[in-house]
Amino acid sequence: MTKGQEEGEPESCPNFFIKMKNMTERNRQYIAELFKIVDTKSILVVMPKGRVKRLYCPFWVICKVDVPPLREGGEYAVEAIKMTLDLKDVFIIEGRAYFIWYFSIKV
Repeated sequence: MTKGQEEGEPESCPNFFIKMKNMTERNRQYIAELFKIVDTKSILVVMPKGRVKRLYCPFWVICKVDVPPLREGGEYAVEAIKMTLDLKDVFIIEGRAYFIWYFSIKV
């Protein structure tokens, strides 16, 4: 074991796990603060003329690509909006999480 390396940590990256733990904790704190003003049951959408509109679940999205079992062009109801620990938004559709960039919101 090298200086600064924790037990069970690979020698090639002695501080990697410490940095990941700290980043994850910071991200958790960010998410906790964010969810004081937003929730998992609605999303803010900027409309074409710049107006902001809140959509409440369930709202409909169109799948832009095949993301099995979802099909390109299919319309799906979003049950909730969540965020991964690495701060990527996901839609919950049929009980499963999908990255939001796979969809267009139907307004």
